[in-house]
Amino acid sequence: MAYGKGKDKELMKRMADLGRLAMSGELADLRSRIIVVLDKMAAAIWPSDILRPMPSGKDIDAVMLRVQSDASKD
Repeated sequence: MAYGKGKDKELMKRMADLGRLAMSGELADLRSRIIVVLDKMAAAIWPSDILRPMPSGKDIDAVMLRVQSDASKD
């Protein structure tokens, strides 16, 4: 325990309160676009059939570069 026996254990005494970061519309849009691209990358790499082997090495690079290229056109 951080404070030991009998000491005050309030949460705010254990961390710095940094408040909330400002979020603009542009940052929210960028965040959602990044999540979409990451989902596409995961879907492109993950085999549709459980018996198919996972790609590795240069195969992964080729798939990621293709998805990244498609995303950059949008």
